[in-house]
Amino acid sequence: MKIQIERYNNNDDHVVVVEILGLNGKQVCEGDVLLLVETSKAVEEVLAPVGGIIKHNINLNDQLKVGVDCCEIVSESEI
Repeated sequence: MKIQIERYNNNDDHVVVVEILGLNGKQVCEGDVLLLVETSKAVEEVLAPVGGIIKHNINLNDQLKVGVDCCEIVSESEI
């Protein structure tokens, strides 16, 4: 399942990654906080919609456009 960056407010077309909590290749559970991203007004949590293994290629301070895939959660059988 691919996870996209949401539009948290109407003024922002991108967010900045300020913390990566879901480490690449690690198991996550539904509801776990994967990333913290900063908008022009607040820091928002990106949550895991399902459990599985997280895959991403992002770094701290990356600017991500709203609507782009930021990471993916796959089952162990998909690795």
